[in-house]
Amino acid sequence: MYRGKQLSVSICNRVGSKVATSGFDSGFSMIEVLIAVFLVMFSVMGFIAIQSRGWLLSAESDFVGRATEILHREIARTEGLIMNPCNQVTPGNFTNTVYSSGQSSPQTGDAAFSVQKTITAAGANLWTVTVQVTWSSNKTGISESITVAAESFAAFPSGCTNNQYTPSFNF
Repeated sequence: MYRGKQLSVSICNRVGSKVATSGFDSGFSMIEVLIAVFLVMFSVMGFIAIQSRGWLLSAESDFVGRATEILHREIARTEGLIMNPCNQVTPGNFTNTVYSSGQSSPQTGDAAFSVQKTITAAGANLWTVTVQVTWSSNKTGISESITVAAESFAAFPSGCTNNQYTPSFNF
């Protein structure tokens, strides 16, 4: 019984009282804090490094999206002109600068795109149209080709004769 009483007194004396620590135990908390600070610091530096690359990829994605819209608009416009048998098709290479605002002159914050269009004869009333769109940070750009035939159902104005009109294929 004496032994049990001494054990309970010994445990009770330790609870709530300050236990003496050696020099090694008191520094361990500081090392943990330093390791945590370094881990957080390296994580933040990693996020900062990734952020700049993310902005670049976001800008590139914006340029590709705008260039795709310009490319498809020019393909559709040229296809419509060629399909109309009333229009005389002029083969050749055409180059123009198009601004993202759609205006003829650059506006504040506009991006300039270079559009190269090539029209070649591929047979009787059959044409191949290739459009390439490039911009300042991508000289290769994007391109697409389409083969277009003149179709009688697309004649406008009604009753016109073939090759009666000469539209401007140069944008």
